[in-house]
Amino acid sequence: MSNNKLISYFNYLSECEQIILESDNKLNKHNKMKQNTELQAQEETLLDAFISRLSEGVNNEVNKHNKMKKNTELQTHKVSSKEEQLITRKRTAKMFLDDIERQVKNGHIPSTFVALQLKQMDRMFKETLSKIEDLAKDELVGTDCYIYGDHKLTYKQGSRTADFSECEQIVLMEKGVKAMKAERKAALEGVEKGITQTLEGHKFIDSHGEIKDLPKWKYNKSSIVLTKV
Repeated sequence: MSNNKLISYFNYLSECEQIILESDNKLNKHNKMKQNTELQAQEETLLDAFISRLSEGVNNEVNKHNKMKKNTELQTHKVSSKEEQLITRKRTAKMFLDDIERQVKNGHIPSTFVALQLKQMDRMFKETLSKIEDLAKDELVGTDCYIYGDHKLTYKQGSRTADFSECEQIVLMEKGVKAMKAERKAALEGVEKGITQTLEGHKFIDSHGEIKDLPKWKYNKSSIVLTKV
């Protein structure tokens, strides 16, 4: 092969190589643009999802605020002069009670005298509350709660229980259990009086000679009871 043909051949190879390099560059550029487009599409999808969740969260907060506003509508009213008097008297009563506690602890007033007075006051409070509680229930119907300060009143529906008074078999069984309890309680009381015949294992012998289990005494917390003389 002559030198001119070799030169022409090498030039041709060089041109082919250049064409291949340019094609590779274009292909890489195309692939990169494609990847950027896919990434952009993913970013747009994520952004749309974020905006959707953000919008949903804002709507939930708005609905929650509107619901709270509706439920506490009674709470947001301006306090009247009569209500302000009640609040003031409540604060005065708290100071009064704190002072009574100090007086008793310091030995200035007998604790029995104070306990009697406070139990009378407690009875008066409960009587007054029972007179207005039904009115408060009527006002709470249709709302979740009534809020004032850091406390709230909630309307609680009465519970539902099953009535077995018309179930003859259950009534008879309950009467039987009641009679058994009465017998065993009498036997337990008889132990203290020395008339019940006992056996080991906390058992006793009834009037028919049958061996039965004895119950045990359970003690409740002692208390002070207020009654009229």
